[in-house]
Amino acid sequence: MADSPTETNPFGVATLRDGTILVADAANNDLLRVWPNGTIKTVARLKPRVVKVPAGLPPGTPPAGALIPAEAVATSVAVGSDGCYYVGELRGFPASPTTSQVWRIKPGSVNAVCDPVNPFKGNCQRYADGYTSIVDLAAGPRGTLAVVELAKVGWLQWELSGQPTAVGSLFLQYPGHHHKAGYKKELAPGKLQLPAGAAINKAGHVFVSSPLFGPGAVYRIK
Repeated sequence: MADSPTETNPFGVATLRDGTILVADAANNDLLRVWPNGTIKTVARLKPRVVKVPAGLPPGTPPAGALIPAEAVATSVAVGSDGCYYVGELRGFPASPTTSQVWRIKPGSVNAVCDPVNPFKGNCQRYADGYTSIVDLAAGPRGTLAVVELAKVGWLQWELSGQPTAVGSLFLQYPGHHHKAGYKKELAPGKLQLPAGAAINKAGHVFVSSPLFGPGAVYRIK
């Protein structure tokens, strides 16, 4: 849960050239920087976002269409070709589709705030929006980012469906200008079941692992 100093879930990691490590903490909804001597500093905190409750949730939950705050759940971090830090969100309950964001954080930041109410102010600014249940990011050449969505319908809706698997997504996000993200292109649409991790090599080839649970494989997509 966010704001609990003893609750932590280091989910995504990325290395920096000075030997420090960036850690996306999916429990405290923040990005940490860890030094080899054990020093830890908070790079940025991801604030909750008010979302609409999707239809199909079980009795006892808020009605469809209600507006409630949902935690960011920072699952992924990558260092872009521009040196900036990029963080992706899963989105907490009610896991509303298309409400996951990618944040761009200025290198060397400490205690930056990623705020969906004021997404283009300060050292942490929204880079892309409209994603669903992001579980990984990978940086590529010329400012590209691979963005992995666990399930197109959202992680909660998939869990409630009772199905053993779900179709996920892999996007290539291109850079934008003046606070506007560039266009995104879906790779292998409809072919990935619960994709989990991604990587891009220097030639721009994209690799993804799938599925997250059970016997899986690594696929070269592009």
